[in-house]
Amino acid sequence: MKVTTGRASIYRGKKGGDRVQGVLTPTSSTRFEHVRRRLAKVATREVEETSDADVIIFLTRCEQIGTREAEAEVEELVEEAEATRQKGKVA
Repeated sequence: MKVTTGRASIYRGKKGGDRVQGVLTPTSSTRFEHVRRRLAKVATREVEETSDADVIIFLTRCEQIGTREAEAEVEELVEEAEATRQKGKVA
């Protein structure tokens, strides 16, 4: 797994949240990276710019509301973030 920095998180509101740490089996690690790639594609960003925390949150959202709904949620979050950035550029 990669620790990434330099780009805003997909999911907001993590400040004060729980920090998790764990060791994955080789198979689970491979599957985790597959999910990272899927999330990066949905969020239209590079795989290297997609944090472990965002992958974990995405997995929990998939479990909670379903994969298609979680992907749609990510698309909305990305659109909101882009609109906020564009608004800042205009001001």
